[in-house]
Amino acid sequence: MKDIIKAENFVLVDYLKRIKFTDTPPEPTIKFIAKMLQQHLFNIPFENLDVQAGKIVSLIPEEIVDKLVHQNRGGYCYEVNGLLALALQKLGISCYFTAARSMTYPTKRPRTHLVVIAKIEGNTYLLDTGFGSNGIRLPMDLSQTNQEIVQDGQTYKLEKKGSDFNLYALVQETWLPQYSFKKQAYEYIEFSLANYYNSTHPNAIFVKAPLIVLFNPEGKKVLMGNVIKHYVNGEMSEKVFDSMEYAAILKEEFGLVY
Repeated sequence: MKDIIKAENFVLVDYLKRIKFTDTPPEPTIKFIAKMLQQHLFNIPFENLDVQAGKIVSLIPEEIVDKLVHQNRGGYCYEVNGLLALALQKLGISCYFTAARSMTYPTKRPRTHLVVIAKIEGNTYLLDTGFGSNGIRLPMDLSQTNQEIVQDGQTYKLEKKGSDFNLYALVQETWLPQYSFKKQAYEYIEFSLANYYNSTHPNAIFVKAPLIVLFNPEGKKVLMGNVIKHYVNGEMSEKVFDSMEYAAILKEEFGLVY
């Protein structure tokens, strides 16, 4: 099996400790991978703090490992899904990256979102820890198309149109499109231009305002700009905060010190 991403400093035990998943022996089963994905979502935030600080996000795998595992930081799709792929490879799982087109915008966008496709126990799955909207919460079997799939209380649907897979999430009784993708392998370096755009372009959502998402068993927490929203079992509450509260909210709500 050829590695799709390499990092000399990646140690599976360190990663599992980071996501607080050390009570189960590692194994290349869908049961283990599903729990690993959940623990990743529950403990590593989707966040753009480096972009907000005027930095270009590094796609050097060793720097991603150091940031997310050893500095207890989060990141956006190229980082968190890159880290996920490193773990899958250590478990002996065959996987590849593909590019997805976000469908949450009013106009058509290029395929800038990175997701992972993996072969686990004979089935092909979509895995994603890096979509800041209504992303999946467990591996999604690509053979289960055109049917409702419930993950942690959130309902999804995967439609197949030609070679395209279209992901939808049911939000307040409305099917909202999330992203589309093909089963086409992309090298990690192919995302470097999209990463540069998302790190620097004034129209990129990550440049415009702080954005942090952290999932939990009951729902998720979302910080955007100066508003934090808590989604608990389908109910949402929000709080507007000022700049003096920002650092405390990062630490208390997301475990981030920046």
